[in-house]
Amino acid sequence: MKKKPFIKLLLIFIVFFISGLTSAHATNVCENIGNGGRSLGMGGVDIGIATDTSAMVSNPAGITTDTSAMVSNPAGITQVKGGRVDFGNGLFFPWVRFENKDNAFDSSDHGREYEPFFFYLPEWGWVKHTSESPFSWGVGLFAVGGGGSGFQLKNQFFPEGKRVESKLAYIKLTPTVAYQISPKLSAGFALNIYYSPLNIKGLFGPVYLIVDKADAWGGGYAAGLLYQPTDKLKVGIAYTSESMLTDYETDKGYVQIAGQAMQQYHAKVVDFQLPQKVGVGISYQFTPKFLVGFDAEWQDYSHAFRKIVIEMEGLPIPPANLEWKDSYHFALGAEYKVTPRFNLRAGYAYTSESVTPNEGAFPYIPSTTGDAHNLTPSSWSKQ
Repeated sequence: MKKKPFIKLLLIFIVFFISGLTSAHATNVCENIGNGGRSLGMGGVDIGIATDTSAMVSNPAGITTDTSAMVSNPAGITQVKGGRVDFGNGLFFPWVRFENKDNAFDSSDHGREYEPFFFYLPEWGWVKHTSESPFSWGVGLFAVGGGGSGFQLKNQFFPEGKRVESKLAYIKLTPTVAYQISPKLSAGFALNIYYSPLNIKGLFGPVYLIVDKADAWGGGYAAGLLYQPTDKLKVGIAYTSESMLTDYETDKGYVQIAGQAMQQYHAKVVDFQLPQKVGVGISYQFTPKFLVGFDAEWQDYSHAFRKIVIEMEGLPIPPANLEWKDSYHFALGAEYKVTPRFNLRAGYAYTSESVTPNEGAFPYIPSTTGDAHNLTPSSWSKQ
């Protein structure tokens, strides 16, 4: 008996989806550590390497490099004399522990027997570069950051407990153009078109607050340079502007005061941006099989995350001053080519704290109160 066309299409989709899975993500404050299989495997290193279409996120100059870089990095798009398409599907598991006098660790989704929730992160890109032209063109769709957590919490006002949850994602569309100025130097520019969905369920003393299905749109830009002084050495520099998102708005805002019924309001969340940042990166091809890269980046969170304002018609809700500070991110990664089609990768990333525990104001964000260390023990990819 022949399978129905629908079943065949479903099987094809499942195989395609699984084959495109990349490493699970860790976070650099509110942004992913790396985009694309190579960057994730190398601890997020990508500014001075920029060798697949995910370079449109980290360094738009990376979508054109000189032909000598092709030898040192066969996964790079510089050899492409026509086009290249990359598909990646990442998974992000927000893992946050919480415990106080009223709540135990098992109040968290991650302390329960059932499977914790996760976020799906698309990483899709396309680049066109003909041999006759110094220009390269590209467009990509990437989930570049976000986060969240889930708990069942209780306090003296709600002893029966309430669902407390946050889900935030930053999705970026990146139309990009790059120009090869000389055999050693390339420059690039990208428009950043953002879409950001947001869900909040919070327990604030005697008030239970829900902001459901809010979203925001915004814009920005990125610019970068990629310089290769020798056949083995690459140096990159990239600047990304603040996200400039509009206010998050929804008609699905709800408030319940202890002892009263839930009421619905129009809700608006203000002042929640991705920061501007400046990064530099270097990579060195020690041998045709062994590549090492290093990135350093400054992130302006002290201006992007100053406060969160939740506005609901007829309800005076005071702003939450977050008092975040600038963050510094460093990444070191290596790649070893086992065969022409298989690579081993490993990396380490460090991100400085953005909220000092005794200075951060309510709401307290535990995932950002300490220095973050992320290790990629090993990974492999088929080229």
